[in-house]
Amino acid sequence: MRYCWILWLIILIFSTTASAAEFRQGSDETLRAASGQLIDQRRQQDKQLSRHPLSLVSHKPNYLIGSYYFTKPQSTPFESQFPDSDISIDPVELKFQLSLKTLLFSDLFGQTGDLWVGYTNRSFWQAFNNSRSSPFRETNHEPEAWFDFATDRQLGPVRFKGVNLGMVHQSNGKWGETSRSWNRIFGLFMFQKDNLYFAIKPWWRISESRADDDNPDIGKHMGNFEFYALEEWRNQTLGIMIRNNLRPDKNNHGALQIDYTFPLHNQLRGYIQWFSGYGESLIDYDHEVNTLGIGIMLANWL
Repeated sequence: MRYCWILWLIILIFSTTASAAEFRQGSDETLRAASGQLIDQRRQQDKQLSRHPLSLVSHKPNYLIGSYYFTKPQSTPFESQFPDSDISIDPVELKFQLSLKTLLFSDLFGQTGDLWVGYTNRSFWQAFNNSRSSPFRETNHEPEAWFDFATDRQLGPVRFKGVNLGMVHQSNGKWGETSRSWNRIFGLFMFQKDNLYFAIKPWWRISESRADDDNPDIGKHMGNFEFYALEEWRNQTLGIMIRNNLRPDKNNHGALQIDYTFPLHNQLRGYIQWFSGYGESLIDYDHEVNTLGIGIMLANWL
């Protein structure tokens, strides 16, 4: 039964991203030839696809990997909620992300200002933990809405490609000691230099009452911004994500993720992911982990 679930996940991720991937497949040579135009191409393709009724296109990367924890995920939240149970977490698990979006309104402010809504599901599945019936250790839900304002301006050595302004909710959908959630207002500022694409995403957490706040110190560990960079060469990509709270000394917390993808067949790509720091999952937002994942990716940032 476990392997049937694995097959189902591959089919689900493939089916929801195949239309966008097929649309882009015929433009691969054009994209590589048009150096520095991947952000513009992605915007145009996503808007064209989203004009079809009930259409969904890929948002953040969609992938399925086997992840190995060099530093084990913490079991403390589960032990406090299930004091009479033996909590055993396998260092090897399956991690997958399914991220989709759709366009609600376009060109709201002249020729720019597109309103999008999206949803990202990131799950951590103890698929090989037979002694505990292979549970889902954690699933994070992330609905969001944002305005995309496109531009193309030269700022010194780089080009400013636009900004997203929006609101995002993230939670793990649990109760009690294992409940985690927060709401943020964010901006995403995008730039490019030749085949290097990068963005900075600062955010502000919407405060909650003490009685409703599941994790009052989440900003201390998850930081207040993320930085992304992606470079493409010879149909391979190298990406980096840096997250930090910009606090000094021992109070400085954040995360580093490095992504490498390479072609396998058509839109299917091999994917290697290394993560170190806090916040790989919401249940581990205050626990530092180091992981290495290997698997497949069906849709990247660009």
